[in-house]
Amino acid sequence: MKKAITILLIVLFPLLAFGMNVTVTWDAPTTWSDGSPLTTITGYNIYYGNVKNGPYPNKIVLGNVTSHVMSLSNGTWYIVNTALATNAAGETIESSYSNELMKIIDERIPNPPRNLSFVTGLGVQ
Repeated sequence: MKKAITILLIVLFPLLAFGMNVTVTWDAPTTWSDGSPLTTITGYNIYYGNVKNGPYPNKIVLGNVTSHVMSLSNGTWYIVNTALATNAAGETIESSYSNELMKIIDERIPNPPRNLSFVTGLGVQ
């Protein structure tokens, strides 16, 4: 059976003017969908793309960790993850998607104002 993961936190670290590093973290599931204990997590997958509710064309395969730093370019990103566990038959089972995160990355900055000058004749010295 499958157990969804909840992604809890997103922390940002500046990367370049054309994107960012984004750290996603989550809590590991502790039970199978029937409520029995889950002790056989083997890893996680992160899926991401630019369309709300998928499809998620990008996939990152991870070991048994509960955080990952992703490098994302400018745009609107939607991110989910899944857990991988070994069932009683020794098969690897993938959970359903976690909740979806959305992150807008726009590292553009406005150009500075132009033609700054003093106005004379207004009693200002």
